Amino acid sequence: MINENAKILSKDQLDKHIRNLNKADEKSLGYEWEVALLYAFSQIGMVIHEPNLGGTSKIDLQFITNHKPSESLIADITTVSDKGYEVENPQEDLINEFLRIIRKHKLRSVHFSIEIEGEHVGPFRNGKMKLKLPLKAKLQNIFDEKFHSFLKTISQKPYDIHAFVKKTNSIDISINYDPKQNDGFNWSYPSYTTAYSLKKNPVYNALKDKASQLKKTNYDGSISIILCDGGCRLLKDIGHKMLNYDLRDIIQHFLSKNSSISFVLTFVVERAVNQFKPMGDPYIKIRMFPNISVFENVDKNLLACINNVGKMLPKPVTDAMNATNRLKGDKRNEGLSFYGGWEMANSTIRISSRALHDLLAGRVDQKTFLEDHQLIPTQTRPTAINYFEFNLREGRMIEEIRVEKSKVKDDDWLVIKFGNPDSAISPFKLPSYYWLLKIKQKLWSFLSGNIKSGNKMHT
Repeated sequence: MINENAKILSKDQLDKHIRNLNKADEKSLGYEWEVALLYAFSQIGMVIHEPNLGGTSKIDLQFITNHKPSESLIADITTVSDKGYEVENPQEDLINEFLRIIRKHKLRSVHFSIEIEGEHVGPFRNGKMKLKLPLKAKLQNIFDEKFHSFLKTISQKPYDIHAFVKKTNSIDISINYDPKQNDGFNWSYPSYTTAYSLKKNPVYNALKDKASQLKKTNYDGSISIILCDGGCRLLKDIGHKMLNYDLRDIIQHFLSKNSSISFVLTFVVERAVNQFKPMGDPYIKIRMFPNISVFENVDKNLLACINNVGKMLPKPVTDAMNATNRLKGDKRNEGLSFYGGWEMANSTIRISSRALHDLLAGRVDQKTFLEDHQLIPTQTRPTAINYFEFNLREGRMIEEIRVEKSKVKDDDWLVIKFGNPDSAISPFKLPSYYWLLKIKQKLWSFLSGNIKSGNKMHT
């Protein structure tokens, strides 16, 4: 997509995209969406990035249809996330710190559960949910001497049930330990991303910011705002409608106050429902929210083109939430690998090309490589077999290595085929067909004798 966009962008514009993508931070997700949408629109019409419209503000996209060049659309692209919510409600930081501490005490997380309470802040229908947690810098107020004493008691009496409760004006958390709980570590908290206000939410804030930018352009045609998924739960319409607002409510309220905006487009990565695959395959869901007061003025050819934008976008690898989490990790500059995956069938083994390259380059040591691929016994997998060692003991050398290239994944499979036992690395043995050969010789001798004596044979 970057290569294709080079046809329509200046060097400075292209350099800006590349520079921000290579930073591989949370902001990179927004630039990824911008690159993708500029590419997709350019495949169905003419695209101008940051056009000079005579106003004081630059916008992301001017789109002109091939069918009717006189009709065009301008749009600003913005990626919406829950980052503001996460700063106010650092439950993820709390959990990470909790897990770090119990590992230090050599306790298993599977026996713990955490309950975090919250409170509604602000007036009815114009407030928000706030977890009763301190900000990230003050989380140590929870993990005080009393908490460490709680963990010490668990170490001394691991077969008893224990509980730790911390309640103040700003904190309300319960941590429970049950040795019989083996279904995994779990924690619960009220949804702080649910919209209890039409204006106090990340979607409305993003729309408001973009509307003020678009109004600074001297453009009197169709105007749109494109909201892209940066890990904002509200974009997926999650939640009940009894006391809160959903995505449609918020966008329609915004459009009723901004008659210059023709419609809002949302691009969200959803997961297909599949009973055989719990996570489901990711796909891009596109929705259009028209401004009823001005939508009839939008050219029909323009709308027909927009309906085809989704077909030009590549299939997403993962959803925005997992992408954001990956951008916080140590491999944020790398695409997803098949590392750790392998498959043994007959005399072949399939393994990640990148994983083997990392091993040969010394980025991964042999013990870690074998453990991660479950090729040596561990506490969790005591019966694991190293199939490379197994074939070596059998005297089977690598006979063939071929690459299974993938056009869409960020890794390839190496298919390694092992041959028959080779006397170069194993003892000499009778040929595997020795006894079959002897039986054939005996049978031939028997048949030849009967033919010479004139006996009739029937098969």
